[in-house]
Amino acid sequence: MQMEHRVEIEKIISGGKGLARLADGRVVMIPGVLPGEQVLVRESRKKSDYLEARVTRLLSRSASRTDPRCPRYGICGGCNFQHIAYPVQLRLKKNILAESLKRSRVAVYSETVSTMLASPLRFGYRSRVRMRLDRQGRPGFLAHRSNTVVPISSCPVVTTGLNRAISALAAMNLPDLQTCCRQVDLVQSPLDNSVTAIFFPRRDRDAPSTIDCGVPPADIDHLLVYRNGKLISLVGSANPVLAQHFPACGETVDTRYSLSWEPTCFFQGNPGQNLQLVDRVCRAAGDLSDKEVLDLYCGYGNLTIPLALAGARICGVEHNLAAIRWGRYNAHHLGLDTCRFRSGDVVRTVRQLHARNREFHLVVLDPPRRGMGRAIGLLAELARERIIYVSCDPATMARDLAWLLAGSLFRIRAIEPLDMFPQTHHIESLVLLERN
Repeated sequence: MQMEHRVEIEKIISGGKGLARLADGRVVMIPGVLPGEQVLVRESRKKSDYLEARVTRLLSRSASRTDPRCPRYGICGGCNFQHIAYPVQLRLKKNILAESLKRSRVAVYSETVSTMLASPLRFGYRSRVRMRLDRQGRPGFLAHRSNTVVPISSCPVVTTGLNRAISALAAMNLPDLQTCCRQVDLVQSPLDNSVTAIFFPRRDRDAPSTIDCGVPPADIDHLLVYRNGKLISLVGSANPVLAQHFPACGETVDTRYSLSWEPTCFFQGNPGQNLQLVDRVCRAAGDLSDKEVLDLYCGYGNLTIPLALAGARICGVEHNLAAIRWGRYNAHHLGLDTCRFRSGDVVRTVRQLHARNREFHLVVLDPPRRGMGRAIGLLAELARERIIYVSCDPATMARDLAWLLAGSLFRIRAIEPLDMFPQTHHIESLVLLERN
């Protein structure tokens, strides 16, 4: 029989779980709790140096606890902060960021880390979502630490348009798609709210080479099927385009502009918060008039284009060919002849530039969740003045910063966390580094 323990929650740690200790000093990780709460928990998994447990009874309730909006909360594996009042979510995330830096021995003064920038929307903000299809073809999300699909017909953090699409998928009758596919991405254009559904077939040998999409469900404007990066079926436009308007930002981009991209390109899923991210990057960059800038993991130019509009002679590097095509399109559309896009592996490109003794006034990077790795140390010699690191994972960011700061050539000037994904433990951060 699994044992029960009475514990008090000390803090919330990376990943969103609460940390508590048993009477014998063993550490316990518990989801769905808040600091200061006393709970009765039952062991669910034993690790070599800690236990995992789940709450069986809440003995004392934090004043910061709130009722989750989602009826699937606690079953679905996402949105694990819905039980926390939003202002407290922001404080807890800042604490998690600070602890990640401390764990990696990245020394920063407390005033270096700004108050977390709140999202313009706390719910209904997400315009990009990846869903799974169960064996009956119903859309849903994976249960926590499981391959079991939890079917849903709506989600409180996605946009109204995507919720209509989810409801349509739940009621759809497209046997080929529902039988052959196990994953679907839903994306909504921030500009015109058009919705695209991208289905991905199973990879087993029995999966058919072509799939009949039939008539797409209502509330879905484009339906695409991709296998191994290649489009094999479509309904609607062959080339659906997403776009977003951007206002003047920072102190040097004084014109409004728009960017376009295709649904398979990565883009920030919270469009309103992305506007604030771009603005903060432009402000951190400072005066770029006729300065050389390198933008790594540039995508379709989310940061490259506004920095070029600020006067930079900039080169964006990205491995995704579709994103590069749209980056070049965006630069051409805006008449930016000082903006170039280069396709290729980012780390390999950085090593080549380092071998050629290239230097840039500013280096900007926005890597995927895994970070950049040890090659980030080379940026200390590529950048003459500043480095701006945008991260979606505090742990890999702290690790990368430790490697970057090892040579003492740069110091951290400011860290600004942004809440890109309210109701979850995920943290976006902007780090400005300056040469010593």
